[in-house]
Formats: sequence, C-alpha cells, structure tokens
Amino acid sequence: MNQSKYTFELFDGIALEIDGETTYQKQVEFKALTAGEIFNAQDRSEEVRKTADGYELIVSPTKLSREIVRLSVRRVGEIDGLSLAVMGKMTSKDLELLYAKHEEWQGMDNAILQKRLDEAKKLGKP
Repeated sequence: MNQSKYTFELFDGIALEIDGETTYQKQVEFKALTAGEIFNAQDRSEEVRKTADGYELIVSPTKLSREIVRLSVRRVGEIDGLSLAVMGKMTSKDLELLYAKHEEWQGMDNAILQKRLDEAKKLGKP
C-alpha cells in the first residue's frame, strides 16, 4: 500500500477565477516530501535573533509545521501546490481540516513504515 498520495475535500474551498468565472477548489491532494523540501521548510522556519548572550538561531515550530503542511500539498483542485498567499485565503474551518488531515495522513504513513520495519526485523534485517 503506497501512501505517497492522499486526497480529501475542503469544506469551503479556495476561490479560483478563470475567464471571469469563480469556482471553488476543494479537492486537496497531499504528496510525500523530498529531503530537499524538508530542508527548505526547516530553513524557512529559522531566523537569527539577538539575545542577551549574543546572536542565536531561533526555530519556530509554528512556521515549520505550516511549511511542512504547505509543501505537502500537491494540488488543491486545479491549483498546483499551495503558496502562503493562497493558504492565507483559506477559511479557518478549511485550515483546521488541512492540518487535521495532514496529521491523519502522516499517522497512516508512520503506521505503514512501522509495519515494514517489523517485517524486516522478522527477516533479520535491521
């Protein structure tokens, strides 16, 4: 079972105007991230701040989480990817659903990984 792709429907959707007609894009498709995308998310969540002890690299867990979720979106309807600008137009209900579905999807991926690791251990592979 390959969980590299996962889809669900938003409640309200994201408005997309094509040729003067507005449609609401609701079908979200997640994708597995590459190492480079994870590095990008980590880099975007870090900033150097001056502290009492000098300059320190500060990581924002909120920014990291947002970037991981955002980069995991392959498409929303006919919208390729999910920019911060488009993500900012989502309703709070859709944003909560996006985060909840991402967590659910990651849980399924983790369960599959654990199953594969258990099967490998039975075969004597690390």
